[in-house]
Amino acid sequence: KGVDIPEIIRWDGIGDNGEVVPDGFYRFYMKAWDDNENVSETERYGLVIDNTAPEIEIDEIADQDKIFSPNNDGNKDELQISQDGSSEDVWSAVIKSADGRVYKNYQWQNGSPESIVWDGKDDKKLLVPDGVYFYYIEAKDRAGNVVEKELANLIINTQSTPISLTVDASYFAPGIDGARNK
Repeated sequence: KGVDIPEIIRWDGIGDNGEVVPDGFYRFYMKAWDDNENVSETERYGLVIDNTAPEIEIDEIADQDKIFSPNNDGNKDELQISQDGSSEDVWSAVIKSADGRVYKNYQWQNGSPESIVWDGKDDKKLLVPDGVYFYYIEAKDRAGNVVEKELANLIINTQSTPISLTVDASYFAPGIDGARNK
């Protein structure tokens, strides 16, 4: 008598003990036999159980250090974003304005995201307008686990601080009594 073979076999990742199996690589195959002891076996296949989401840590930046002025004056021309994450197929990051417009794209493949130094320029190497920006990074692993993180309130301000100087007297005589010495 024949045996009905199911078209699909679904495994929910639960082991014999009723618990979710640990992350890792697993092999499986199908084996069938009849009452005449005829045996048939499929090839061995592999699958990966991955319940762990990608991980990312972005170092905090003090509020005063989030303000920079990429105007080539040698003072706060760049912004350092230090980060460390798990090794994944693809990490994607963007720098976008407060209204959501993406100016700069970053991508890392088959590894961890590297720290970056932003010079205030977009993908076309043009200086972005003064304003508030956000750094956003994400990864999705093959099993569909996702991580997203954002670093907010990155401020570009290239406006010069106005300063003025006035002189109330153009001549003075320091150290002489009775003369204008102050």
